[in-house]
Amino acid sequence: MVVNHPATFLRILGVYSRRGIQIDRMSINRADQPHLSNVKITIQCDSSMIDHLSKQLEKQVDVISVFKCSDPS
Repeated sequence: MVVNHPATFLRILGVYSRRGIQIDRMSINRADQPHLSNVKITIQCDSSMIDHLSKQLEKQVDVISVFKCSDPS
């Protein structure tokens, strides 16, 4: 969940690009509140990298919350 600003999305993408992480899929949808958006990003990497990326994303000013989920297959 992020504040709906174009610069927010660029900063999120920067977190991934600085680490050379390829984004497989990214979707951005408006949340219930008009000034917020839900961002879903799909990547393939190990759990330690996911933890590191989550911490980096949580430090971004306009990021409200980060939720991690993994595909067991």
